[in-house]
Amino acid sequence: MYRTIMLLALIFITSCGFTTVKHDDSTEIINTLINIPTEKYVVDGTYNALLAYKGWGKLYNKYMATARSQGHISDIKIYLLLGFVAQLKAQVSISEAFSSDFYDIFVKYPDIVLDVLKQNPFLVLPSCYYLGNYFGFESKNAEKKAVFLETYKEKIQKNLRTGGGSQCISQISIPKRPRY
Repeated sequence: MYRTIMLLALIFITSCGFTTVKHDDSTEIINTLINIPTEKYVVDGTYNALLAYKGWGKLYNKYMATARSQGHISDIKIYLLLGFVAQLKAQVSISEAFSSDFYDIFVKYPDIVLDVLKQNPFLVLPSCYYLGNYFGFESKNAEKKAVFLETYKEKIQKNLRTGGGSQCISQISIPKRPRY
């Protein structure tokens, strides 16, 4: 299963228009995905995990900001890919950031987000997990869940492929971290 997900992610990376992503950023995403230390985090011949952690945070902030402000499909694809990688690699702080930030992007650009999820079904579970985790994360926003589901449930089910809509709604209703 893990190998299949890795293959899907690599296909996604090559097809999602990395023309909008700097070469260094795409290399870092791919290296993180396949467990290759990125050279810029090697200091005096030793991989510096703290530098890598900080670098991944900068990468997240960069693509979160462009997804939030511009809402282009390629920006949202890269942003959701970062969320997928963060879950796959158990990057807790980045996953927590997604749980706080992704809701605003979804509400601002629901059609674009759903289009990305429809085109890339491997992103459905992690992305919908982040949406569901928003409601109640750090004891906040739990009261918004019912309104969100009422507003978007039909749109989600209609736009995502067979089974994807119901899986997404299940993740939003009762978020469970996907296992890969």
